[in-house]
Order: sequence, then structure tokens, then C-alpha cells
Amino acid sequence: ETGGDRGQGEVLVVYHHRSPTARGDLWLASQSKPNRFCSWRGGASGREARLTKTMPLSLQRKLLTPTEVMVRNEAAPHCGGKALPIHALRFAPEGDGPLQPLLWLHGGPMCQLSFDYNPLLSWLASCGYLVLAPNFSGSTGNGLGFMNRVMADGCGVADLSDCLACAEYLKTEARKVEPRLDTSRGVAVAGHSWGGYLASMCLLQHVGGESVFSCGVSMAGIADWYVQQRHTEVRYYDYALMGGWVYEKEVAARAREASPITRAAELRAPILVLHGDKDIDVPFQQVPPFVEALRRSTHGGAAVEYHAYPGEGHGIAGTEAQADVLDRLRTFLRVNLKPWDFTDNPHGEVAAY
Repeated sequence: ETGGDRGQGEVLVVYHHRSPTARGDLWLASQSKPNRFCSWRGGASGREARLTKTMPLSLQRKLLTPTEVMVRNEAAPHCGGKALPIHALRFAPEGDGPLQPLLWLHGGPMCQLSFDYNPLLSWLASCGYLVLAPNFSGSTGNGLGFMNRVMADGCGVADLSDCLACAEYLKTEARKVEPRLDTSRGVAVAGHSWGGYLASMCLLQHVGGESVFSCGVSMAGIADWYVQQRHTEVRYYDYALMGGWVYEKEVAARAREASPITRAAELRAPILVLHGDKDIDVPFQQVPPFVEALRRSTHGGAAVEYHAYPGEGHGIAGTEAQADVLDRLRTFLRVNLKPWDFTDNPHGEVAAY
């Protein structure tokens, strides 16, 4: 509350503002009337003013503001035959070139993607992709009932069902609002942590003998619920998600069904697996056996790329390691999702013809 020249009894509020194009700055707002300080700081209305500018304009210009999308899951389990609406954000760059579809899955699962600072999704879209990021079952922001859909027998079931509905949306309805969409090489899926787990589950889904997704990236994802519960540092959380201990008779079958390693040998599309070897949230011990099981697939479409990051934990923190993740992600999607041509060689700097 201020007095003097700035107004008797006037209330000023300092707040932290974030958006898809701003990673966070302090703003000042007047709750009552135009304020001279706000006007002096450049506030057009005289009621608010930006106090800090922490983001370089060169970065800000590269960031995209997503649009909201509602995807209907007509086959959602435990919904009494009714469609379940799934909120999602769609990132698409400007321009006229074709965009290949990429389904990006957030971690958690109990968090959400909102109109917040997310440079990774802007970067992926700028690489020439239409990125759809859904708040699938288990996400926050839609009530406890929606969040609890992934507990116990819904774990790796309800959320997976929503992801499959999003894939169908990208193959059908999305073209009505984005004519640049190119599905000639299918739909890709990728994610980190819980998103990595779901990406692995998605890649092992088949319809008519073919993979639902054409390729995918699993980063720091659960592969084996038995190893997960035994070694994780967040055992209480995974106990709640699985609805008990994996060694309990009524839970054991559910844990096997929800573990990507169970069907890893049925892989029918290219996969990129990235994981820090010091990860204790999603323990690294489960990853090498999972990769080995994936490589046992005899399907002609299956291909496995794998890289472990020495000394890295659940989130890749080292600058060089982060750059390597982005490079591998960009190259993998370029090779497996974008159409090839005669001038661009994704495996090298110069194409010699």
C-alpha cells in the first residue's frame, strides 16, 4: 500500500508473470486507478508495468504460442461408453511447408502442460513438426477423478488409451484445422519420464499387424515395474500408481501388463531410448534389459537406437549431454518421420552425388 505522490491508500501488487513466450518477469499492477509509476515504466493503461526483462529478444522471437485443442477419446475405459474430452496444446511454426505430426507426452503423470514457458516444444515445432501435447488421464487441472484414472488398474491403460485417441486425431481430424499436416510417414510419439514410459507403451501397440506409431523416443521412461518399485527413490508414489506392491498376487499381473519390457520383442517401428545411468527416480537398472528385449524383435520395421549418459540423473543436466540429446532427437525424427529427398542427407553435412 502506498501514499504520498503515488496516491493515498493505493494498493500496488508485484507479481511474477510467465507465458509461452516469457520465462518469467516481475510486473507491477495497480488495483484501483492509473498509477504514475506504471505509466513511467511504459504501461499503456497506467495500471501495470513490467519491472524486469530477463529474456533475450533473440530467444523470445523463436518461441511459439500454442493453440488449444480438444480431442475426444471415444474408447476411454471406465467412462460408461461416453467419450472423454482430452485437453491438448498444439504447437505449429509459421510458414507454408509441410508439417509431420509428433505427439509429445509430459512427465508426472500428475502434472499438466499449460500456457507456460516451454522452449523444447517450440524448438521441435520449429524443426518442421506439428507438436500435439495432450493432458491425458492422470494429469492435474481436471479434477481428482480425472487424475485418479491412472491409479491401480488404470495405470498404463487409461492414459495410454488417451494417447491412442490423440494419434487417431492427428491422422484424421487435425488436417481440418492444419492443412499443412503431412502424415505420409505416420505419427511419431516422444516424451520424458512418465512421457517416456507412455511413449514406449505407445510404440508397442499394433493394429492390423502394423504399429500405431511410425517411430518414437523414450527418455528416462519406466520399462519394468518390478525393477521400478524395487529401486526407485519415489517408491511411495509408484506404490500408489500401481495400487500396491508388485509382488502381491492381485498386483503382479497388472504390473507385468503395464511394463513395456513384457512386449518389447513385439516392436514394429524405430525407437530411440535415452537414459542417464545415475537415474534413481526411474532406475537405470531396468533400461539395458529393456533395450536387449527390444532388439530381439524380428519385425522388419523394428530398429533400436540407444544411448546412456554417464553421470546423468533423471533430468539431463550437463550442457554437452543436453546438446547431444537434442541432436539425437532431431536426427532421429528427421530420418524416421520426414520424407527423404535427393539433396538433404540427415546422416552428414554434405551429400555427395
